[in-house]
Amino acid sequence: MGNQFHLASNRYVYRMANVLLIVVLVIVALVLAGCSFLFLIKFSHPDDSKQARFPKFIVIFSFWLAGCTVLLLPFDVASVDSTIPVDILWQIAYISIAVLVFALIPFAFFYYESDADYTREDSKGACNNQIGQAFMYSAMFLVIFVVIVIIMFSFLGTAEIPFTVMRQGLETVRPVIEGELAAKGRPCAAPVCSVVQSSWTIPVSIPIYIIAVMSFIGWFSFTLFVGVGLIALPLDMINEFRTRPAPMKASEYAAEKIKLGQRATLLLEVLKRELSLSLSLSLSLSLSHSSFLFSSSVENNFFFRRGKL
Repeated sequence: MGNQFHLASNRYVYRMANVLLIVVLVIVALVLAGCSFLFLIKFSHPDDSKQARFPKFIVIFSFWLAGCTVLLLPFDVASVDSTIPVDILWQIAYISIAVLVFALIPFAFFYYESDADYTREDSKGACNNQIGQAFMYSAMFLVIFVVIVIIMFSFLGTAEIPFTVMRQGLETVRPVIEGELAAKGRPCAAPVCSVVQSSWTIPVSIPIYIIAVMSFIGWFSFTLFVGVGLIALPLDMINEFRTRPAPMKASEYAAEKIKLGQRATLLLEVLKRELSLSLSLSLSLSLSHSSFLFSSSVENNFFFRRGKL
């Protein structure tokens, strides 16, 4: 009876832990979605306020997925004693990252940056509109990635697990089991003991291989950009501090005000001179044109009367 009660209480604890972890997962996902949306509103351009909805959705989803992937590690640690399939969540997260990086983000980028004139007559067709152009370029990008992954998986689709094989005679079985060999510091040497280094080769599934590829690309990019950023960030901050705007004194403000007034006056004089010159040129052109028309009409009238006589 006591064992049954203990088992029932354990099931109840595991069930409540699962419910608590799922509630925390949902709340954190909603908070990350809200933060991603606010981040996009903060740093988006005002001209894109009522357009580019699909690229904005991709940006929000990318930020949300990146945050979820980072927070999935503590969630995995917290759900050790639960029955939540965290390994499936890891596979979903990394496969979603691969789809975003090599399919959705290129499509959204080419869709947003497309500036061709699709109103022309020679631009009609399925691949000549904005969606068609974005799909064509992103499909080329995705096909290249898929071909590379298939080739790599065909030749490198295995994992090698190294291990050590130790063989010993019957006279050393009892000391090894009881720990006397290690306690006395006697090494495992021939002829009573032999050590062989070997490895266990196992095939890897497609999701695990995609996780490995994305992890390699992520760590390589992290190493490259963080190495550059650790040098560029202090230099940028020093330059920003060195070239920061400083408050002007009253005397400097008055002097700059006088210089600005003199420059504005000079510009007005140049403008008046250019306007008077353009007016005189236009007036001379109109007078010459009028005189030409008058002389042409007089000459035509003279020849007309002479022909009549």
